[in-house]
Amino acid sequence: EYVDRDSRIRLLHQSNQGVASARNAGIAVAAGSYIAPLDADDIWWPDKTRLQVQTMMESDAGLVYAWSAAIDEEGELSGGVNSSRRESSVFPELLFGNFVGNGSAPMIRKECFDAVGCYDEDFAKNNATGCEDRDLYLRLAQRYRFAVVRKVLIGYRKHANSMSSDADTMYRSHKMLLDRLRDRHVIPERYLRRSCAFSSLYLDKISARKKNFSACIGYLSRALFYYPGLAVERGFIKRLRVRAIQTARHVMPFLPRRRKRREAESKPTTRADVEARLNGSSINWLERHKQKYSDALRKWMADNPTDNSIRAKSG
Repeated sequence: EYVDRDSRIRLLHQSNQGVASARNAGIAVAAGSYIAPLDADDIWWPDKTRLQVQTMMESDAGLVYAWSAAIDEEGELSGGVNSSRRESSVFPELLFGNFVGNGSAPMIRKECFDAVGCYDEDFAKNNATGCEDRDLYLRLAQRYRFAVVRKVLIGYRKHANSMSSDADTMYRSHKMLLDRLRDRHVIPERYLRRSCAFSSLYLDKISARKKNFSACIGYLSRALFYYPGLAVERGFIKRLRVRAIQTARHVMPFLPRRRKRREAESKPTTRADVEARLNGSSINWLERHKQKYSDALRKWMADNPTDNSIRAKSG
């Protein structure tokens, strides 16, 4: 129907070969200057493309992303939000977490794909989907600056069947991502181990949402193995205590539950509500650790300028 109404729109069909293959098929025939993926279960709010194009035209960024708000299966805001402010040369930050948020958030100059390649289809071939986006962002960050529109412009739908909810597949995908980095660059192993630790903490949260508490124990143990210093971190100790209680109640549902009296926080109903809360939010313990190691890696890169392949160009 849309193709009939607008000759600029093209509808492509192919067998299911994974998200990377689908996006690459679209990129191959796209005629515009900018590429902006939109996954089928996410939404863009009407000002998304206008604000990102405006930022592209005002900067030398190769990628512009925007903030995302979590939405439920009915499309209602559910309270979660991705609101990173990281921009410019961001390779170190990307090593320790995908702050862009999701595949529907970025807009990328089409010319950048000629320089770094498209999405890597080998992730799907190895049953390791989940990090295709981050793999591309890391390759882009080697050469280009990033910019951010500090407004909630994307609705990121979270549901039980979404790809990001499969923790085991995501674990394999992250391992493959790091193997790719080892092949391309000389990065001290300690930073790759920290990346594994932060990824394990993320997968622990995914497993907890699915009430797979045995998996939580495994991912928390992995995080501690890769980053022993977490053992004395108050935030990590608190998470261990919460998981222990959740596991006990899951195994023994007859245990009494202590209910805390607390004034319930109203659920955000508009993007303005979400953005208002962001202005008063603080950085949590995990983000502080990520920033600590991002700063350390950036200093290492500055002290080892011979490896120019992981330094974003400045102009």
